[in-house]
Amino acid sequence: MSIIKLNDITKIYNEVEVLKSVNLDINEGEHIGIVGKNGSGKSTLIKIIMGLEDPDKGKVQILQKNIGYLKQATEYNASEFINIFNEKSKASEFLKLFKELKIDNSVDFSEERMKNLSGGEKTKLILSYILSQNPEILLLDEPTNHVDIESIEWLINKIKNFNGTVLAVSHDRYFLNNIVDKIIEIEDGKVTIYYGNYDEYHNQKETEKAQLMLKYENQQKQDKKIQKEIMQLKNWSEKGEKEAGRQGGSLSDAKVKGVKTNAQRKAAKAAKSAESKKNRLEQMREDYIAKPKEEKQVKFSFNGFSNGHKSLINFNEVSKNFGLKKLFENVSFSINSGEKIGLIGPNGCGKTTLINMILGKEIITSGEIWKTPSLKFAYMSQDVFDLENKKTIMELANSFDYNTKQLFLTNLVNMGFNREQFKTKINNLSLGERMRIKLAQIIVGDYNLLILDEPTNHLDLANKIELENALKRFPGSILIASHDQFLLKEVTNKILVFNNKKIIRYEGGYQEYKERENNLNNNLNQNLSISDQLRLIEEKMADPTKTENEIQELLNSYYELLDLNDKIKLKRTR
Repeated sequence: MSIIKLNDITKIYNEVEVLKSVNLDINEGEHIGIVGKNGSGKSTLIKIIMGLEDPDKGKVQILQKNIGYLKQATEYNASEFINIFNEKSKASEFLKLFKELKIDNSVDFSEERMKNLSGGEKTKLILSYILSQNPEILLLDEPTNHVDIESIEWLINKIKNFNGTVLAVSHDRYFLNNIVDKIIEIEDGKVTIYYGNYDEYHNQKETEKAQLMLKYENQQKQDKKIQKEIMQLKNWSEKGEKEAGRQGGSLSDAKVKGVKTNAQRKAAKAAKSAESKKNRLEQMREDYIAKPKEEKQVKFSFNGFSNGHKSLINFNEVSKNFGLKKLFENVSFSINSGEKIGLIGPNGCGKTTLINMILGKEIITSGEIWKTPSLKFAYMSQDVFDLENKKTIMELANSFDYNTKQLFLTNLVNMGFNREQFKTKINNLSLGERMRIKLAQIIVGDYNLLILDEPTNHLDLANKIELENALKRFPGSILIASHDQFLLKEVTNKILVFNNKKIIRYEGGYQEYKERENNLNNNLNQNLSISDQLRLIEEKMADPTKTENEIQELLNSYYELLDLNDKIKLKRTR
């Protein structure tokens, strides 16, 4: 049964049709992913469904009214969170979900505390509230942005077991592969529906593009072949005319006299064939497809240099508290030249706080942070609202000198902007487009350290992949807080892990760190008795964040251990 109907929806921003005559039927129980490039209209579509924005044309019908709507985390303010905690309805369910997401509820939820929530904590808090209201429809706008890996698995499991309808805007391939059975793609204002998860959509899309390109190339070959035949026939006709003239008359003479020579007959036949083929070609061209749009390659690089000094930053016995809440204590480590370091830990463990301490924006409770005098760093926050929103892109560019301005605008074009967008005000851009502007601002500088807080949030896939490549090419050092496993695997060569109020430095990148952790867990299991291993598996299966696949793997291991235990018992009785 259709529960959301969009009829002929059109939305125009700055004379650009973001959505063009969109017609959609969303059925009860469907789990749908909404995909498209930054600025394609994904969030706009969700806001029109919610009634937060009016279409310029068309009508929206919604049969079910209990809707849970998750905005992007950066769009919430502290007062909205205070209101959530003051609301008493379904408080027990809210606190249960609160606990499942491992949110620290030992601290007060004052306005000051709300202002200092990480992006991931904000998302998890609002998700807990939304799900506690037992919605019939979930509208989720980038729900995995800022959220730690463990909580993403929890959300996947919740959505899989959710019987209602889900519409999720996301660039997270892993998330979409696990929760959707249908994809709505928005491209050039038009909507196309694909069935299956993200990978299946991507494969269908690539197959369609290949088939269209083949059809286009074949029609062009056929067109050229027919044009060549027409040219040959015209040449034969002209030669026939000349030959007829030598034999005593042209085609026009023959029409008057009513008599044709052999040359005249051949010339007339060739002219008639040429005209026939020309008419046929014109008819064929009416059914021709346009050349398939080729994806513009995204390409950019960071300027930078490697510092001659080994150490850029040293932490010496550093501790940080927020009131009674202790984030970490007595931590010591170095950030050295050429190192690309990933910050790993759950939401709220202190990754952004540590970055702010380096920047001098957060005071140190105790200890010392030393920075080399030659340190030159660029910082990109996860906040996309810290740009000068009332300025156009061009006005922003005019703050640079001429050469820097040209480099800034060129990189924006390389990131997928078109020059018409330079007239657009920042506050009319999508969050992904704003994130690209923040990246472009860093690109025009020259640094030996990049400090990046969740840099892939809001970015579309093409820009995510190129960001990975650009960071790998960067000659300086990098400190990067991210839950994007693809990015961490590709870029990092060192890891700082936040665990149990400590920050532990691991040599090797994220891939090596994960392999080491897996091997350690395996070794621990080998040293345990069968009964202890069974108890450990039972504890893991009781974890509400485990996915169906993880539960099944644990069950398989559990049954194998039971079988092994039975065999040992049988052997002992013999």
